[in-house]
Amino acid sequence: MKILAIRGRNLASLEGDFDVDFTAEPLLSAGIFAISGPTGAGKSTILDAMCLALFARTPRTDQAKENNVRLRDVNEEVLPQSDPRFLLRRGTASGYAEVDFLALNGHRYRSRWSVGRARDKENGRLQSPRVTLYNIDKEEEEQGTRSELQARTVELIGLTFEQFTRSVLLAQNDFSTFLKAEQGEKASLLEKLTGTELYSSISRLIFEKNAVAKEAYDKVQARIQGIELLTEEAEQELQTRLKESEAALSALEKAKAEQQALHGTPEHLPSPHGRSPENHAGHSCRPGPGPLPAAPWCSPGSWPAKPGSLSRRLGPPHLCRTRHSHSA
Repeated sequence: MKILAIRGRNLASLEGDFDVDFTAEPLLSAGIFAISGPTGAGKSTILDAMCLALFARTPRTDQAKENNVRLRDVNEEVLPQSDPRFLLRRGTASGYAEVDFLALNGHRYRSRWSVGRARDKENGRLQSPRVTLYNIDKEEEEQGTRSELQARTVELIGLTFEQFTRSVLLAQNDFSTFLKAEQGEKASLLEKLTGTELYSSISRLIFEKNAVAKEAYDKVQARIQGIELLTEEAEQELQTRLKESEAALSALEKAKAEQQALHGTPEHLPSPHGRSPENHAGHSCRPGPGPLPAAPWCSPGSWPAKPGSLSRRLGPPHLCRTRHSHSA
C-alpha cells in the first residue's frame, strides 16, 4: 500500500481546498520530507484528512472518547467531541477528505469521506457523513454500504485503523509522550504504539523454557563429569578377560553335554512293552525270600507253564530284576 495523494476542503484549521500530491515534484523525488509550520497552521489536519478518507475516523477524535466531553454545534445540537464531523471547519457548509493510494492488488483507488450541513447552509444541522471508494484504473465506483466500503478499504490496504496508526501514522500526543518518557518507560510505550505486546509474552516464555533446558543440561553435564573413563590399556585388558571367560564357559557347556551323553542311567531306559514293570497288568513283581542272585533276569522260561494257569492268560511276563512269586 502506498499513499499517492491527500486532498481536502474545509477541515479544522485548513480553509478551502488543499492538495498534497506525492506523484509530482518536488515530493516525487524526495526521499524524506517534513511538514512544518506554526501551531494551528494545519499540520495535523493533513494527517487527519488521510485517516478520515481511509477509515472515517482519526487518532485525535478517538482519544477524545476517553474524556467523554460533549460540545454544542452551531444550531445548539450537542454532540460528543469524538464525533469526526466536528472536524468540519466552523462557518462552512461542507467539507471532505480524499486519498489516492496504490492497493495491494496493484490498482489505484480513491477513498473519500465527506460531510455537509442541511440545505447546504452554514448554520444547518450536520448530516451523516458519506463514504465512497473509486477504482481509478478501471474508472468505476465500488458499490456497497458504508461499512462494506470501509471493510473493502481495509482489505485493499492490508491494515486496520489500529495497525495503520501504529505502523504508518503515529499520533502527535503519543510521540511527545515517548520523547519525554524515561528509558524504562519507552519500551512499554513502543509496545503500545506498535502493538508488539504479544512478542514480549513470547520472549518471556522463551526465556523460561531456556532456563529449564539449561538446568537439565547442567545436571547431565554434572553426571558426565562424575563418570571415570577407562584408559585404552584397561579397556583392552577387560576385552581380553571377557573373551577368555566366554571361551571357558563354552568349554564347560561342551563337556557337560558330552558327560550327559556317555553316562545314561538304567531307570531312564524304556520298557520293552512301553510300560514300567511295576505297573504290568495281570501279575505283580515282588521280592521273594532270600537274597537276590547276582543280576538275575527273569525270562519266559522261568514262569509256571501249567495249562490254564494265570500266566498263560496274561501273556508273556515282563523282565523284572527281582525274585517273583506268581499266584494263579
